[in-house]
Amino acid sequence: MPHLVLLQKDAQPVIFTITKDTTILGRSSANDVFLTDQSVSREHAKIVALEDGGYEIHDLGAKHPTSVSGMVISHHKLRNGDRIRLGDSVLIFKTGESCTTTHVEFLTPENMSQEAVEVAALDATRTDVFSTEGVDLSSLQKDHQRLMLLYEFGKTINLHLEDPHQMLEEILKAAFRTFDAERGFIALVDEDTGELTCELVRDNTAEEEVERLEVSRTILHKVRKDGIAVLIVNALKDSEFRDVESVKEYSIRSALCAPLLSRDEIIGVIYLDNRASAGKFSEDDLMFLTALAHQAGTALGNSWLHRQVVQ
Repeated sequence: MPHLVLLQKDAQPVIFTITKDTTILGRSSANDVFLTDQSVSREHAKIVALEDGGYEIHDLGAKHPTSVSGMVISHHKLRNGDRIRLGDSVLIFKTGESCTTTHVEFLTPENMSQEAVEVAALDATRTDVFSTEGVDLSSLQKDHQRLMLLYEFGKTINLHLEDPHQMLEEILKAAFRTFDAERGFIALVDEDTGELTCELVRDNTAEEEVERLEVSRTILHKVRKDGIAVLIVNALKDSEFRDVESVKEYSIRSALCAPLLSRDEIIGVIYLDNRASAGKFSEDDLMFLTALAHQAGTALGNSWLHRQVVQ
């Protein structure tokens, strides 16, 4: 069933299922999608079901025009993953029934249940990120395999210039395939607010209960502002539990975070993590994620330019 996901800062997303031929979005409580945002018009936009099974969004003459994936529109045929902005409110259009159960939170250090400890850092703005120091045969074989994955990723990613959500899917898919990660997300810089907004989350460990994915704002700030890719270990803060072997084994997480760069501008970040028991990341992993992030950032920038030309 198609639905809209309302993104909320420091709160769980809200899901609106689309069940009618015409769905009205706006600030009036009588609307199908009721938004409390004061910058949203009473009847801001409508989503109309099409005969081919698709959906189209129409701006209803709102004071602050409706935009989709960064482009102001009067009407637009929606695709899975389209980012709809009404005033200051952001909704993601989804065509499928599945909704992620993982909620990503960007927290200050004092509000985190875990302590993020930086293990290694790498200047992601440099192009010579690979080192050949102390390389053995097994490492070369592993590196060759990963280089082939990066090569295939480079060919695949440019096939989706017109579909930014599919491009994000391909980036995260390639990252999980290359690094055997358990959880991860891509967050992009919102052009209007300048803040990072989580666009896509993947969690291979999520079960029925909703899981929080905590990320240090301090780490994200360093990655985004300084162009530094980091290798992190997240350990429990609570001294009562941090030395209990079973809790420690499950709760300590190894994480990688790298900036997405497009023409020397940082447009977002990619983050991956694992339980320590499932395998810790290494500095080699950090180098390869940085290389993948370089390709991904360039492709996302090209996608934006392509859509500007088409519009």
